Amino acid sequence: MTNTKEHLILFLGDIFFFCVALWGTLWLRYFEIPSENLFIEHLKPFSFLFIIWIIVFFIAGLYEKHTLITIKKLPQIILNAQIINGLLTFLFFYFVPSFGITPKTNVFIYVILSLGLIFVWRNYIVPIIGFRKKQNAILIGSGEEMKELLNEVNSNSRYNLKFVSFVDLNEIEHIDFQKEVIEKIYSENIRSVVVDLRNKKTEQILPNLYNLIFSNVKFIDMDKFYEEIFDKIPLSLTGYNWFIENISSSTHLAYDFLKRAMDMTAAVILGTIS
Repeated sequence: MTNTKEHLILFLGDIFFFCVALWGTLWLRYFEIPSENLFIEHLKPFSFLFIIWIIVFFIAGLYEKHTLITIKKLPQIILNAQIINGLLTFLFFYFVPSFGITPKTNVFIYVILSLGLIFVWRNYIVPIIGFRKKQNAILIGSGEEMKELLNEVNSNSRYNLKFVSFVDLNEIEHIDFQKEVIEKIYSENIRSVVVDLRNKKTEQILPNLYNLIFSNVKFIDMDKFYEEIFDKIPLSLTGYNWFIENISSSTHLAYDFLKRAMDMTAAVILGTIS
């Protein structure tokens, strides 16, 4: 299925469940099936809000073509987007009261209900439709971390990647790279290559990978991919340099945050006094 059709299905599905959530909100609010007039009365202002919510979804990345672990991050992305949508809805009815709708209870019910419906739609119904098929990938790395990635991704249906082959960098001298990787990329329609860029042995194969940069193959840093999958830093990275770099940066971030907070507080106090 083309990207255009995929985006259209996602868009129509989102709009449909926005409408269902609105209908359900009115039903829960008044404990009776909403009349056609009542639903249309609420649908008019909410139709404008639907456009804003879709824009928020677009900015949040819910219409991007994901190639890594969409399902794992999707609940948090949807939650954040719906929180923003809820706030925008409150502000909309507050500054545009001409619609005669009191949103306090309705919007609260709507945000909760739409959150649940969009979550079910994006997490369970969309995968059943089947237009987001797994993309073939090759894993290039070494050690236990590579094995963990290989087993986790290939044994779990929630990921959008499937490793059809892997290359152990510790055995790179005994591997026909042209046959094991380059030819497979074309024969197996490989879309992504997950490679350990920090491994010194990777330098030996970089000339072979260079020509693929201008093709449709996407290169992914294995360490970042590992961190994204398991929500932890690979043990091979946690040396003295890593601790010095990250502890130092986190300290500066904390200092900058406190300094900015103190500056803003002082500005508010001085502004009030003046």
